[in-house]
Amino acid sequence: MADNRQRRRRGIIVVLILGVVASCVAGIAWIKLPAGEAPSAAPPATAARVDAERNVAVSVAPITVRHVQRSVGAVGSFYGFDEVTVMAEVTGQVVKVNYDVGDIVRPGDVLLEIDKTDYELDIELTRRAIEAEVMRLGIEVPDPNITPDEALELLRTRSI
Repeated sequence: MADNRQRRRRGIIVVLILGVVASCVAGIAWIKLPAGEAPSAAPPATAARVDAERNVAVSVAPITVRHVQRSVGAVGSFYGFDEVTVMAEVTGQVVKVNYDVGDIVRPGDVLLEIDKTDYELDIELTRRAIEAEVMRLGIEVPDPNITPDEALELLRTRSI
């Protein structure tokens, strides 16, 4: 990881140095033009003039690697990871744990799976208790898959 950063920094430094050198060369060529004359694509009249315009003195230095300190000033608060206490809505035995302590999770991620057997048995017991109460009251239930809310509505609408 650190080796990749060093390579990247060296590459950036090389590109910057080449850009500075190219800018210097272009600036020197621009300065050598006679006053009021813009650079043109037309070839000069003589070969001697072409050589004189293209010869530019450039000084070159070896590339050196040095540390560049980077810092950013900011005002605010810095918080670590938030911790949240999570509780299941139903009781039961845990079948599968999908995350461990310290793992990063997002809203909506399934943290663990609970065995459905106990939960489904509780629903069936409640359904049977409602059926027994309906039979005791003498109410005819049209749908065997009636929900508790629908059963209460039936009790309210019929006179006993």
